[in-house]
Amino acid sequence: MFATLARRLTVLPLMLLGMTLITFVITHLIPADPARVAAGLNASSEQVERMREQMGLNKPLLAQYVDYLTDLLRGDWGASAVSQRPVLPDIAVALPATLELLVVVTLGFLVLGLPVGILIGSSRSKLVSALLSFLSYLGMAFPVFWLGLMLQIVFYRDLQWLPAVGRVGAQVQAPATVTGFYILDSLITGNWDALGSSLRHIVMPAACLVLARFAVTARFVAGGVQEALGSDYVRTGKAKGLSRFSILYKHALRNVLIPVNTMLGLQFGWLLGGSILIEAVFSWPGIGWYAWRSIVSLDFLPIMGVTLVFSTAFILINLVTDLLYQVLDPRISAGGSA
Repeated sequence: MFATLARRLTVLPLMLLGMTLITFVITHLIPADPARVAAGLNASSEQVERMREQMGLNKPLLAQYVDYLTDLLRGDWGASAVSQRPVLPDIAVALPATLELLVVVTLGFLVLGLPVGILIGSSRSKLVSALLSFLSYLGMAFPVFWLGLMLQIVFYRDLQWLPAVGRVGAQVQAPATVTGFYILDSLITGNWDALGSSLRHIVMPAACLVLARFAVTARFVAGGVQEALGSDYVRTGKAKGLSRFSILYKHALRNVLIPVNTMLGLQFGWLLGGSILIEAVFSWPGIGWYAWRSIVSLDFLPIMGVTLVFSTAFILINLVTDLLYQVLDPRISAGGSA
């Protein structure tokens, strides 16, 4: 395990360096002028040129990339060309909102996906298995932003049960910042109004992401259950007279944790991308919403900052996934898990 950790941490800077290079080149290939965006659409040519010089865009591309890396190493991620605010503090403020949403969604995957997957994998009725599979895959048939809009129409406009946008109601004071997670901070500080409001606000965006992808969890669990139930040790347990409940939940389910671990690692990458659309639909003030506004306004430095955060998160979650393989099954060697 420690060898895997050391090896991955060694190559992490190189992977991030490559990601910054790719992102830098792509953003500079876009046919848009960030100096014009920063100076304003009504700015004169002279004002745009002064802004271009101030932003260092008049330098060769390689010199611009070296300046960008130098600033990164100093902890300076640049400033937004639109708001003129530093990128890093804005990302630090927005990131907890996205993490809170992803934690709730991941719990939703487990709460829904595990039992449905177990039922599909262990059911003796083909009709029940097919029906559960159909229902679980139904959410994947629709675009995630469409699901979000439909939930808003039904539960906000028609039924008026849930709020449509934001993390907390306009009339409710947000909890004092401890972790940046409104639900947890509300519990810590005893702000019960904020707790109720934050729970109601997170329901629709989280439910949308869960409905769109929990079928993947169910599929992995069902496949793991079916494979485990057909294994030799399960047949031996049946021959010894063990009950079906004991075989399924005490023996077979334990081996399902490895494919579930794989699934959660894969899901995380999708959630990062899906959070951009969902946060845009629900005006959820997280890093996805920040990325959406930056993309729409062609604000390059915030886009590169968000890409760097997403890349780091994706690399780290895959590292954690590989390490968990060895915790769940010590037979997996460090070399085999890499």
